[in-house]
Amino acid sequence: MDGSDAGRQVEAFRRRLEAMGLDCRELPGGGSLLVRLRPRGGPLPTPDGELAVPQIVFATVGANRIKCLVPRALFHLPLLTIADCDSPGAVEARIRQAWRERQAELHKTREWLEKLGCEVTSWNDAPVAFVPVGPPENPGHFAAMEPGAVVLPAAGLLEGVPLDRPEDRIVRPDADIDSAVDLELTLSSRADALSRMDARIQQQKRLVAMSASPVTRLQKAPRHHSMLLVGRHLLGDTGLIESLRVRGYRVTAVRGAAEALRAFESHSFELIMVESELDRFEGIEMVPSIRAVPGIEELPLVLVDTQVRPELRDTARQVGAAGYVTHPIDVPLVEEGIARLVESPRRRRFSRFDYRIGVQAAGASRSEVAREISRGGMLVLTDRELAPRALQRFSLALPDGSGAIRVDAEVVYRLQTAGGELPRVGVRFERFPDNDEQRLIAFLTGLKPS
Repeated sequence: MDGSDAGRQVEAFRRRLEAMGLDCRELPGGGSLLVRLRPRGGPLPTPDGELAVPQIVFATVGANRIKCLVPRALFHLPLLTIADCDSPGAVEARIRQAWRERQAELHKTREWLEKLGCEVTSWNDAPVAFVPVGPPENPGHFAAMEPGAVVLPAAGLLEGVPLDRPEDRIVRPDADIDSAVDLELTLSSRADALSRMDARIQQQKRLVAMSASPVTRLQKAPRHHSMLLVGRHLLGDTGLIESLRVRGYRVTAVRGAAEALRAFESHSFELIMVESELDRFEGIEMVPSIRAVPGIEELPLVLVDTQVRPELRDTARQVGAAGYVTHPIDVPLVEEGIARLVESPRRRRFSRFDYRIGVQAAGASRSEVAREISRGGMLVLTDRELAPRALQRFSLALPDGSGAIRVDAEVVYRLQTAGGELPRVGVRFERFPDNDEQRLIAFLTGLKPS
């Protein structure tokens, strides 16, 4: 199916939803709609009470399926087919049925944890089981969505540990674990190993920094694009990960869709490779979900399948996926295509925010102003000569008084302006030496795109 057929399909879906009285708008990049539904069935039941649902926001996927986005708790539901739904009430009923099924799975998870003697709680109405762990003076919690798989807490031994691979926090205890104490010992042992590993890495970085002479102007360097892999097979494919890293990509791998969206709260990736099946989810669900992330316009997403399925390849194309490959991935065979996706995306990756912010370039005698800032870069108003393709370190002064954010940015282009205005230099963010990218993303999330 070509682009025109996909466009007609989306328009037909829009007309059907609007005929039900639902509010629809097209997501950036086309291929999906963002739809708002006012539920009439009251709150949703949870293990510890009820979840108020003043409105439901979902994205369309293909010709007749939807992915719930708001409230955030509903994102944990799978892709839902609504081909036979002819009213908002029918759509709401389909969502409520999926919620009941998710609660049943959560009940099994809670039973597994309670059988071990764990104290189980909920958090922010997410259909996930949380268990307090660690000393009272520095408590943390681990989370579980299914029996036999837990996520290590960020507090305690791992507090402040910037793990390069978020999947390192996922632990699958041995089947013979039969008590809460054994489970906590397993988690503590894993956390201690990760903490010691991070300490060694930080020590090596300090030794390298001590041996290097300080510079204010960074040298020219090749662009290191940031890539996110999503799915358990990709997560465990160390050969693929290392092959991509050897080619200069900064690679992060996570197990599922929820972890992928959380990763965007602290980092802005330029390419996503996602498996076609993600436990309870389908990989193509990630296309509209990523477009709904604050500050994202459209990111190239490649669907990774276990076998060639023409119908899934066509569906991926319809919803806006940038590519379709099979696993295992032959990196030398696809590296040229990957390079084209990251170097020349079809559309703008990140939303631009027309906001003026003070910046100080390393070695510059005075501060300057940046505008049209985004997750991926900014325009700097300056009459200084900056060499193309060079890296320049900037300090961004956030208006909330929380302190400056340092970023190393690549000079991409220079625009001359008329009327005596300062030239505009476009820079692209390369890295955040103080791991402050999350602060920048949080600041941009509160702005309105230009």
